[in-house]
Amino acid sequence: MVNAPSCSSLVFRFVEKYQRLHYRFYSDIASKSNKNPTNCVSSEPIFEYWTPPPNLKYPVRAVDPSTVTPSGWVPPQGGYENLPFRFYRSSAGKNLPVYLERKRKTITAVRRFRGDKEAIAEELAKVCPGAEVYHCAGSVAVVGDHRAAIQAWLLGLGF
Repeated sequence: MVNAPSCSSLVFRFVEKYQRLHYRFYSDIASKSNKNPTNCVSSEPIFEYWTPPPNLKYPVRAVDPSTVTPSGWVPPQGGYENLPFRFYRSSAGKNLPVYLERKRKTITAVRRFRGDKEAIAEELAKVCPGAEVYHCAGSVAVVGDHRAAIQAWLLGLGF
């Protein structure tokens, strides 16, 4: 009769192999993106890095940390009925309509909105100081990568 390995030793070997593969995979990703391999996945939400400028026309509320999911998704808080514009989340994942476009230069685009485009452009100029803000057909664009600040601004408005 052949001695079969115990269940606990099989589980231990599986976990050990998984940890080695996990470390190899994430250290490879970290070396490509110049990050520390232990900090590949951040558990901190994006809105903690942004403080709203004092001269915003529409007040921004703090996001309740208990509503933040582990992936960083935050449900809409409401309270945007008095604003002259409204943003609509994506239909599939209910994500905020902030996109990064890299063509000739890096541009952060805000889409899926209705209302006063000029008011949105004015507020984005305050949210992203020093960045060029212009509006195209169906979107408002900010030159540079300003996704974190714009998403934090939209979350603070309640969208």
